[in-house]
Amino acid sequence: MRAQYILAAIALLLASCAGIFPAPQTPAQAVYEAKAAFLVALRTADDYAALPRCPAQPVCSDAATIAAIETAAKAAQASLDAAQAVVTDSSLRNGD
Repeated sequence: MRAQYILAAIALLLASCAGIFPAPQTPAQAVYEAKAAFLVALRTADDYAALPRCPAQPVCSDAATIAAIETAAKAAQASLDAAQAVVTDSSLRNGD
């Protein structure tokens, strides 16, 4: 339960920062910005996974939550890699 609160807080933090940066001008820029945000989320997930497993400490990580994060991260990585392949494909540079 505590992990869900942490993830919700991170999502709110990222959403609040959305208005600070200008909108991407190209699809490639949007993909690169998404990959950068993904790496920030991965770093946070790694920090969470490094915590002792529950219920060992007052601040701990749940094994099921870590497994769910890993599954979601793999799916997000595959999606971002596919998006990058599309926006860097030279045959699609004319707005196709």
